[in-house]
Amino acid sequence: MIIKLLRLLLGYVEFQATGGFPERFLNLCNIKTLEIEGYEAKLDAAIKETKEKYDELRQKFDEKNRVIRQEFLLSGEPVLNNKKIAALEREYDEKNLVAVERYFGVDGERVRSSDGYSRIDRTWLDKDHVLTQAWFDEADSPLAVGNTYYSFAREYDEKKNMVSEKYLDASGALIARNEGYDELRQEYDDLNRVVRMAYYLNG
Repeated sequence: MIIKLLRLLLGYVEFQATGGFPERFLNLCNIKTLEIEGYEAKLDAAIKETKEKYDELRQKFDEKNRVIRQEFLLSGEPVLNNKKIAALEREYDEKNLVAVERYFGVDGERVRSSDGYSRIDRTWLDKDHVLTQAWFDEADSPLAVGNTYYSFAREYDEKKNMVSEKYLDASGALIARNEGYDELRQEYDDLNRVVRMAYYLNG
């Protein structure tokens, strides 16, 4: 009964781990379990995962089965999740990666998430490497989040190591961060480890 109450208040996710030593999975992940049933090489558990305040997630898909809208509801009504948004909408690029994401409140109005922006745009080298990223407010105007710059642009070498990250203002020109530089450059060894970091201002 206590476990069921905790699940209701805190939220949970159920998973199943199989193998010779499934308990090692929990140890490696530093997971604190609320309920465990184990036998032989099988482990079933329910763990505390989140304090989300919604009980339903609704999704809409495009013709390519990509999620283009998510809505968070409680008892059938829109509700703010932990990111302080009630819905989000996505646009995709030709690589099927999320290029634009916008956030909405309970009345359908544009809002800023808990991260401080209402829209985020990205371009990608591939699914693991962001080329550019920019933030916007509720009116889709460029927004500086947590620093002086409104966007950044990265360059990669042939091994996909990031070798340059430049910080840009609302017009796309270089702008100095609070720390006093507008570009970070990195060098790598043969094992792709960063061996040098250098900071530049105006080149």
